[in-house]
Amino acid sequence: MNTKLLNKRWKKILAGSTMAVTIVVGGLVLFLSVNSLGSLAPYKDSNSKEFLMEKKKVMIGGMEQGLFIVGENPENPVLLFLHGGPGNPEYAMSKESFAELEKMYTVCYWDQRGAGMSYTDLEKNPVDLDQMVEDTLEVTEYLKERFGQEKIYLMGHSWGSFLGMKTVQKQPENYQAYIGIGQVVNQKESEKIAYEFMLENANKTKDTKAIQALENETPKTSNFPSTEYIMSTRSELLNKFGGGNAHKDGRKMLEQSYQNLLFFKGYTISEKIDFLKGVQGSLNHLFNYTLAEDLNKTAANVSVPVYILQGKYDYVTSYKLVQNYYEKLEAPKKDIFVFDSSAHQPHNEENEKFNQILKEIKLDNP
Repeated sequence: MNTKLLNKRWKKILAGSTMAVTIVVGGLVLFLSVNSLGSLAPYKDSNSKEFLMEKKKVMIGGMEQGLFIVGENPENPVLLFLHGGPGNPEYAMSKESFAELEKMYTVCYWDQRGAGMSYTDLEKNPVDLDQMVEDTLEVTEYLKERFGQEKIYLMGHSWGSFLGMKTVQKQPENYQAYIGIGQVVNQKESEKIAYEFMLENANKTKDTKAIQALENETPKTSNFPSTEYIMSTRSELLNKFGGGNAHKDGRKMLEQSYQNLLFFKGYTISEKIDFLKGVQGSLNHLFNYTLAEDLNKTAANVSVPVYILQGKYDYVTSYKLVQNYYEKLEAPKKDIFVFDSSAHQPHNEENEKFNQILKEIKLDNP
């Protein structure tokens, strides 16, 4: 074949490929720009009354940290939501699940130090559990002063439930009640239970790939559970076997959560990038605190009303361990609500039941 003709063909192919890549990249940038405005859209109720929809940065613990504050009526009780992860802000991922909650409470979704709008490189700026508790107390004081309330509600999910319990222990006088979703109790033991659950299901289904992954790191391994194991093997297999994000289809819920993040207009593009960067950094620096403590020993007595919302099929934070903890827990009031069709995210899987319970808790603590 003529060399000149061949070169011409290659040039045409390369030119076409370059144009295609340019179009795809340009389209992606446009898509992200349209869906990353960095502000919350105004919302009105059926009576055309505007909701409080606020995104702001506040100085907390010596650095600017980000908050979303949303509610139908500023006179409603204030509820501070502590996200899980650690390092995994949930408002962007589960916004629709909290819509009814925002009619009952003025809800503050705080992106914790190292996460989302509050991202900082924790390798360069290390954080410990004491600092996280102090940050939580500072956000609490800000909300109390801002809305003129002597006490607020504190609700934590997963890692946030551990942080929440440590916080109400330190200054119970700030809180009307504590609500734990997917409550951390003894995470070291919970990880062993989760491992046995995954191994049993892998053997039952003859899933050789899963068995091999589980044999690579076991509870007898010195660094068990490693960050890599948590983010890969444990995440994948708990979702596969119905004990992770959701009981019915954990993988689908996880994918939907990140799709929600992609379309969430409350973050800028850079804040979405910071969100993704913060997930592993926070896990590396904070998760070990949950492994080092057993709340049966360190939080057997709590001075505020305690409400626990737990999925029956939750193996991220063991349902069995939570039940045992609840039975022995001493508190002015306590109640546990079991979600019979849920795993680790009952507020997403059984949202109607979740909303009804939060309504009852509000009535129980006027």
